[in-house]
Amino acid sequence: MTGVGLLQRGGAPQQQHDQFEKRVVTTGLANPFQLVWGPDDHLWVTERTAGRITRVRLADGAKTTAVTIADVLQHDGPGGLLGMALDPGLLKGAGNDFVYAASPTTPIPIRKEIEPRTKIVRFTYDRERFTLGSPKDILANLAIRN
Repeated sequence: MTGVGLLQRGGAPQQQHDQFEKRVVTTGLANPFQLVWGPDDHLWVTERTAGRITRVRLADGAKTTAVTIADVLQHDGPGGLLGMALDPGLLKGAGNDFVYAASPTTPIPIRKEIEPRTKIVRFTYDRERFTLGSPKDILANLAIRN
């Protein structure tokens, strides 16, 4: 990164030049959609077309599948596994070891149009197996409007 402004004594700007290394962390992901830095020092990735949430260890690119969601709907438009959110209490001993995932559900005919719908599912993280389980629908039939 070039040109990060810092102030020296007296208020004069100082330039800081940080060096970044570009490298491929891992390969073989099926249409990665979202990346989140997890509290376990892994990247958490949603794989849109595979319906997976995968954890990637940055040191060597090793991947572990946290969950594969079998009923993720694939269709034109925003199909497949979309976003996710890691609960702020994940891995902090607060009993909130949850990950939330968003995916489309079967569209509903409304009047003469088909209206796409989305759902949010909460998964519980198993610290020993590094997997997500116990899915629970939190919100369902959310309308997607442009």
